[in-house]
Amino acid sequence: MNILHIADSIAIGGGPSGYLFNLKKELGVDSSHNIRIEEIPFLNSRKPLYLKLLKSLSKRNLLPKFIQKIVIKKNLRFQVFKKLDFKNVDINFEDYPIVVAHSILIAYGLKEHLGTNQKLFIFQHSPTDFITEKLSIFKDDKVIDELYEELAIAEIGVFQQANGLILPCINAVDSYFVKSKNLRKEFEKLLDKFKVIELPTGVPKPVVNLDYNEELTQIKSLKEGGKIVVGYFGRYHQHKGFDIFINLAERFKNNSNYIFISAGFGSDYKKCTQENYYNLGMLDKLIDLPNAIHLCDCVCIPNRFTFFDLIALEVMALGRAILTSDTGGNKYLKQFSKGILALPLSDLDKHMYQAINARTVHDFSKLGALNLEAYSNNFTIDHFVQNHKNLVNRV
Repeated sequence: MNILHIADSIAIGGGPSGYLFNLKKELGVDSSHNIRIEEIPFLNSRKPLYLKLLKSLSKRNLLPKFIQKIVIKKNLRFQVFKKLDFKNVDINFEDYPIVVAHSILIAYGLKEHLGTNQKLFIFQHSPTDFITEKLSIFKDDKVIDELYEELAIAEIGVFQQANGLILPCINAVDSYFVKSKNLRKEFEKLLDKFKVIELPTGVPKPVVNLDYNEELTQIKSLKEGGKIVVGYFGRYHQHKGFDIFINLAERFKNNSNYIFISAGFGSDYKKCTQENYYNLGMLDKLIDLPNAIHLCDCVCIPNRFTFFDLIALEVMALGRAILTSDTGGNKYLKQFSKGILALPLSDLDKHMYQAINARTVHDFSKLGALNLEAYSNNFTIDHFVQNHKNLVNRV
């Protein structure tokens, strides 16, 4: 049975693009499979200039409430009801009994092209439902609350048209539709009714080359001087918990035994003035990022909500301890290793402070070794590819 995977782009990075890039790269040298991976972009229709201007004014609360609602709805309709561009795509969909859409928007765009005998599975990659994610850029909570339910019902309607979901673990969708009890119940009914397939992911082992840039050389020198290095790697956003990491660093500002490093980008960046914190900015993912993780004794992944954070697998692959929130995919990961300390989200920086303060470099080293073992036994790129080859027997 042939399986077709579709995203709107395939490239190095995170989300569906990076996920399918890794899969396609590994399958490229192997002909013993029935998996096809294709990129179908959205039609490049330009958003009207007036809509861009109104959106900007709306985000800054410079419009009356009723106009804000109209602007937000028009912007979301523009994004949700995009058409896929099949112009340069040579696919006979009838050859593929199973089609996997790697976003809710792809699923919406594909449905009219599939026959009645074909099954459509949705593989989301976002930490929350699409509408929540899109509405988060607008500041007026009252306007958002009024719009949310109406728009989220439309999103659930797309899920209802599918035959099932593919997820790295069932906990990955814990944060979907939680803004509405009624919609969350509807979504949970779908999960009970659907064929939900848990398909654990995997990552290539990052390569540490020890060719440190100037900043990492400074961190290396401090580590060799006996400092414990605590890291954060990802977007500087609230849902990723970057502010929780900064609060954690501030708890240690009078303790010279610890240093905190972060690498990433984002609108929630908060400058710290204490000497124990180093912002490394954006790092090369293939060279400097593995080196930075390798210098850490432990890595914090303080998500407020999450789907399945691949940085956790990269940290495990490099044999480093993990402190994380007990949310989403983290709940699934913690069962594989005692080197993953999944802590309560409430007062997370306090719990992380206590966990770090109670452990030595040697303690963290032992936890990291457990994580490396768990990665090697469950989450390598070979495991990832084999899980996809086995998918045909599960759908």
